[in-house]
Amino acid sequence: MSKNTLCVYDTITKKYVEIEVNDEVYMNYRQTGWAIKNNDRSFFDHEIQFSMLKGSIDGAFENFHEFVEESPVEKYAAVASVKKALNT
Repeated sequence: MSKNTLCVYDTITKKYVEIEVNDEVYMNYRQTGWAIKNNDRSFFDHEIQFSMLKGSIDGAFENFHEFVEESPVEKYAAVASVKKALNT
């Protein structure tokens, strides 16, 4: 049987210490770390990172069309034109 040691933070002494654990605890610890890395990788693969958005040179908020919604006036005008078309 091989020695499985983990480095953990001891909240009483406020230092990192190495402890010996059994195979089951060691594998669960490792699998949890792998799952966190995979989730982080998946997040960055499927999300638009702010640094990848195309704005102008000054990077003003208005230049990011992904965030800019139509104004309330345009929204109400569109709704009014649809209602008018339905009534005729």
